[in-house]
Amino acid sequence: MTALQYGGGQGTEELRTQICEVMAAEGILDAKPENVVITAGSQSAQDVATKVFCNPGDVVLVEDPTYVGALNTFEAYQVQVATVPMDGDGIVPDLLEAKIAALQTAGKNIKFLYTIPSFNNPSGVTLSAERRQQVVDICRNANILVLEDNPYGLLRFDGKPLTPLRAANPDDVIYMGSFSKIFAPGLRIGWALVPAHLQRRYYLASEAVTLCPPTLNQMLVSAYLRDYDWRGQIETYRGLYKERCDAMLAALGEYMPPGLSWTRPEGGFFVWVTLPDGVDTYPLLKKAIDAGVVFIPGAAFTHSDDPSNKIRLAFSAVPPETIREGVRRLAPVLREAIAAL
Repeated sequence: MTALQYGGGQGTEELRTQICEVMAAEGILDAKPENVVITAGSQSAQDVATKVFCNPGDVVLVEDPTYVGALNTFEAYQVQVATVPMDGDGIVPDLLEAKIAALQTAGKNIKFLYTIPSFNNPSGVTLSAERRQQVVDICRNANILVLEDNPYGLLRFDGKPLTPLRAANPDDVIYMGSFSKIFAPGLRIGWALVPAHLQRRYYLASEAVTLCPPTLNQMLVSAYLRDYDWRGQIETYRGLYKERCDAMLAALGEYMPPGLSWTRPEGGFFVWVTLPDGVDTYPLLKKAIDAGVVFIPGAAFTHSDDPSNKIRLAFSAVPPETIREGVRRLAPVLREAIAAL
């Protein structure tokens, strides 16, 4: 009957201990179960962080582009979003420093940097190993917390995940993980690894939202981690997603009209396609649906109201032959839009 009763607000000790083992597989070796708070997916984890640390009018820094769910959270808490440009190696440290300086000069109160350093959603871009500590140092020097959202980190195709920002920075980074991408999204089990000095505030705020994470779901995840070869399963996922990513990149190369570019991710779920300036991809969605294919317009991943010439393509859920056919159907829609410029 334990599975159907209320549980502890922080989550079961067994699962919190197992989560420390999962994080160790990626390079976080000093995590303690008492600093882990189990949440309803990592979406809930970043919602709680925003509630705890931000007041209306405060500023959070984000990559441009960034996860639409985070943007919705920040809007709900009346938090201002300031974007930091990325290149092929992730956040550009000099531009991060300049953005912080400009905002502070303007009297803004910056609370945290929200970042998806490994296989950013939507762009698929990864913050390079060389820049990771630099980004944390810049934020620390400005007294800005780092909120590291890392649902895809273990899904690096070569099986060698980059070390998370949290690994060497236990006091400066809230690390958010999830079982949605490495086990089952429907269970809605994620977690936050919180600096010890912030743990109580964070835990109480999380408990106020959900009272306790679902005990049955936690026990299911614990049984999976305890009784099955979860590391081997992740290896299987890596091979599967690499095959699908390769299929998408090959199809883009074959079918897409001239004038487009796209990212070449080393893991995760997404490819980010850039069309020529002047193309607004939002109205193209209906035409794509009519052609039998779906994408997410780039406008969803920025707080700006300006038109976007980007689209996000996901390769995670469908087999290679379906990916190829989807790209083939999409190409004429994009070609027509470019011809209309």
